[in-house]
Amino acid sequence: MYIESKNFLPGLHALRGLAATVIIVYHLHLMQPVFKVHYLSFINTFGAGVTLFFMLSCFSLFHSTQNKIHQGNWLFVYVMKRIFRIYPLFLLMIGVHLILHYLLYDKVYSFAEILSNLLILYQFYPGQHTSFVWAGWTIGVEVTFYCLFPLLLVVSQKIRFWLALFLITMLLSRSMPLLVAQLKLDVSYGYMSFPSQLFVFIGGGLLYLIVNRYPINRRIALVLFFVFIVLIMFFKLISEILSIVVLLLGILIYSCYKSKFLFNNFTKFLGEASYSIYLLHPVVIGLLKPYVKNIYHTQLPVDICFLICFLIVFFLVCVIAYIINRYFEIPIYRYGIKLAKSYHIKPIDVQSC
Repeated sequence: MYIESKNFLPGLHALRGLAATVIIVYHLHLMQPVFKVHYLSFINTFGAGVTLFFMLSCFSLFHSTQNKIHQGNWLFVYVMKRIFRIYPLFLLMIGVHLILHYLLYDKVYSFAEILSNLLILYQFYPGQHTSFVWAGWTIGVEVTFYCLFPLLLVVSQKIRFWLALFLITMLLSRSMPLLVAQLKLDVSYGYMSFPSQLFVFIGGGLLYLIVNRYPINRRIALVLFFVFIVLIMFFKLISEILSIVVLLLGILIYSCYKSKFLFNNFTKFLGEASYSIYLLHPVVIGLLKPYVKNIYHTQLPVDICFLICFLIVFFLVCVIAYIINRYFEIPIYRYGIKLAKSYHIKPIDVQSC
């Protein structure tokens, strides 16, 4: 498959699949607000799957790009890979949502709204920043970081630089809700905006640099990771900082080694199709909602009903994602890679610049 390479990190790939799966659980719960789970209430923390996606993004970009910046065509290859990885499926989902919103809600979007989505510029328009593609706000944030990452990579790859950047961007994130309130912008922009999420990407890059320079004993990291998981899920000590630490430790443990328990054919599929799964699942949940609601009218406990709903949604999402990933995403991405490699530029002599 297209993701295989000599630099491939199986654990990192498995984490992508995990992030996609927990986001399905989280959104399924949000889109069925009438039915509240009891013993499974900890799934309210699963929105952190988006944070994990952002961290993995910068971590993997560092891993795949760091050693190539002295090649003459590295920036062109980087841009082509990002375009062919993100844009084709997002363009397809724009079409799907335009049709669905018209058929289901009789909603017709303006030319400006459609254009801002086609150009992935909606992130810069508070009020339209969420995109009419369900869950599409993250794509706007992600693409904005893709544009910034090459500059950050060239400026410095030192831990102290990225640590300082992490602290500064975290302060920026903390101040965003207040700024949004003062400017009387859409409240959700305080969270669903690039300035609010930038520190998460920076955290992923910082982690990459630390992991490569200071390897940690995996057993110690594993114990710490599960201690934090217990604190968050069962004692509800949920805070921004604590969640970040958990995710960082999770990446630290699983990103750089291969485990059959974590990386098998199924988790490999989830990792490969994670982008398809992410963009597809809100549509599947929305279309199935009138039908799966009947499950809650049975005599089964609410938590069991929720799990049944999840299995139905998850199965259908995986089937559709498999088809799209295999016959749409992969061929297009491979073409993009081929096109990028066909473009040759003389290597840059950094010392002479």
